[in-house]
Amino acid sequence: MDEQEKRLEIKAIGPIAAKDYILAWLKSDNLFFYERYPKRRVNNIYFDTYDLYTYEENLSGISRRAKIRLRWYGDLLFPQIATLEYKIKRNRFGKKIKFPINFLDDPIALNELVNHINQSLPETDKELLNQYPYPVLLNTYVRHYFESRIVDLRVTVDEAYQVFDQRYDKFLNLTRDSKLLPQTLVVEFKFPKGSYDQVKHFLNRCPLRISRHSKYVNGVRSLYMY
Repeated sequence: MDEQEKRLEIKAIGPIAAKDYILAWLKSDNLFFYERYPKRRVNNIYFDTYDLYTYEENLSGISRRAKIRLRWYGDLLFPQIATLEYKIKRNRFGKKIKFPINFLDDPIALNELVNHINQSLPETDKELLNQYPYPVLLNTYVRHYFESRIVDLRVTVDEAYQVFDQRYDKFLNLTRDSKLLPQTLVVEFKFPKGSYDQVKHFLNRCPLRISRHSKYVNGVRSLYMY
């Protein structure tokens, strides 16, 4: 189990047409950003209750809340290894607890996938998945990664979103995506509390609007018209 240090996460939202401008802004800023990884596709299955409890928690702004997702990179077709993430947030601080998951052969029924993930977890870490065992949606997007050479600050830039409803299929739905999902650019700034004084001046230079944003919430809305 890998527990990540608690970090602040701040997001900025803009039109997809602003992508080239934002990438150029990051590369020219005096915090000397470099591309930490090549851009890649990120895929997530989000888990919730049947009545979407974590979705409602997010909308209510509850200070302590959890989000569960299975993440892998590259093609939508399953790779050999993915990661189950418990994303725990308290007020503005977040941390991730990660578990490597070896995939079964594809295709796999959704109930078999959940059982397989559960069996892969340590006994002490099964409770949260058991509370939120329902695969609600799969989302996928392209992510650019940047990191500052000056301060402990990571920036991701996300584009090309798709979201797939998983409620009514025995197997993962990887073909029928929502046509109502807004195409926006999402820029996320991630840094420890100790870096805030240095980062706040950078955030003041951000050309986009700082705003709350949840890919899971927007995905649910696009599918269910909540």
